[in-house]
Amino acid sequence: MPWLKKAPKPRRSRRRDERKKIAARLYNKAAWRHLRASTMDRMPYCVACLCRVSGGRLTPAEEVHHLTPILSGMDEAQRADLAYAPDNVAPLCRRCHRLIHEQGLRGIDEARLWRLLDALHNGATTEEIGRIISEILGNGTTNF
Repeated sequence: MPWLKKAPKPRRSRRRDERKKIAARLYNKAAWRHLRASTMDRMPYCVACLCRVSGGRLTPAEEVHHLTPILSGMDEAQRADLAYAPDNVAPLCRRCHRLIHEQGLRGIDEARLWRLLDALHNGATTEEIGRIISEILGNGTTNF
């Protein structure tokens, strides 16, 4: 139908493009790949799924989330500090990662979450982390 006009293409924000470039520079480094791998090795489960108010469950972690966004740093050095800090990341499944970006920590028991993240970030052993997960799940039988 020739009388209908095509919808205009959405304009891309220059600021958004610049933010993507900054993030790509930080994520495309060996330091990020190492931090991501070591985080997933230490805690292979989604910490948000474990700490759900409605009941925790063991879900494999697929992504690593920055607790403080890397783009909140004012300059390149601060961004790198945030990007590669082991105590600024949390392993999540894709679903929880998306939900946290959309809704924040709604539906997550923050006390449990921070207890688990503190143990991870302070060098707790695998047995200690497994014990915390068992307590969170309430079954006492988590083999980690």
